[in-house]
Amino acid sequence: MRLQITYDLPPSLAKILVLLADNEVVTARMIELDERLTKDAKVAIHRLRRRLETSPVTIHSRRDVGYWIDDAARKALRGVMKDSARGGGADSGAAAA
Repeated sequence: MRLQITYDLPPSLAKILVLLADNEVVTARMIELDERLTKDAKVAIHRLRRRLETSPVTIHSRRDVGYWIDDAARKALRGVMKDSARGGGADSGAAAA
């Protein structure tokens, strides 16, 4: 998974980042129950935010709404994911978002 390598993420956090890239808004329920990625979405998002501090990806949140990333970050993440789908390896020369 290219996002995992690019942003130095464990698999569970990389899957949450993919979920954020693929959806306009991600709720805690989606993370905890529907996708079963973690038992505590709030803690997982905190860990993901901490890992992404040096990247241009910012996770926004609003109580009773959920978590989201802005369109520019989503586009950059999709570019990294598309490169992975085409078979680009870790050293394929694609810049990190």
